[in-house]
Amino acid sequence: MSSPRRYRERPSHPIPVWNGLLAHRPRVGAAIWAFLWCLDGITQETDGVGLVHGGAPVKIPVIAAALQINESTARRDLKHLDREGYVRLRRTPYGLVIEVCNSCKFGIWSGHKRSGENARTGGERSGKSDGQIGQKCPERSGENARNKEDAARNAARRQQQPAAPLTSNPEVSVWGFLKISPCGPISFRTLLENRWASRNGDRPSVLIGETVDAWEAAEGQKLRRTPQLFRALAGLRQKEQASREQAPGGHARPIRVLTAEEIPA
Repeated sequence: MSSPRRYRERPSHPIPVWNGLLAHRPRVGAAIWAFLWCLDGITQETDGVGLVHGGAPVKIPVIAAALQINESTARRDLKHLDREGYVRLRRTPYGLVIEVCNSCKFGIWSGHKRSGENARTGGERSGKSDGQIGQKCPERSGENARNKEDAARNAARRQQQPAAPLTSNPEVSVWGFLKISPCGPISFRTLLENRWASRNGDRPSVLIGETVDAWEAAEGQKLRRTPQLFRALAGLRQKEQASREQAPGGHARPIRVLTAEEIPA
């Protein structure tokens, strides 16, 4: 019996890619790896647009580390994909919001039957051909195009609609991992759960901390009434620090742990 496929110390899974992408080799070029990373990171689709990490801002170093390339290459490849119309980038104070154009990630494994706009049979897809993969995003609305603060705020607000639980197994949910009950506004909980589902081996404390920062930047307010989350995050950082110090040859930079005065009431 063969061992299960792994990616970054987690079970691997297939990425749905239409073979029409092969016709785009001259235009995509070496940026194909960044594009595949974006496809893998889609956790939500809205009006044919795939939201990477649920619309949460992603930092260039995170992408570069995942692809094992330098940051300048990751930045160049994303700009190329944006310029060619395969993705749409929106800058925020906490990273890039990445939207994949003409996304058809979910539901394609069930006999090409899709719900809503994509519900067709025999490979028919609402007038779109495979040659248009990753292109023709809906036009930006005036509200979305004003500035980076508005873009970040809109990305978080898209999460406010209640969503089905990402997993029924508490051991693989962020709340089960932290051993606390879900807390905070529904928009924050959904954002954190979406990012956790597509973390791909990212350090848990960093992912959770960045999600808090991104939500606060988008909403323009502090995350309140979640002391259990910040206590769990402080404990998690201490454990990670101890683990890194005990690793062979580990010379980790100290992780700052929140004091009791810094934990919001």
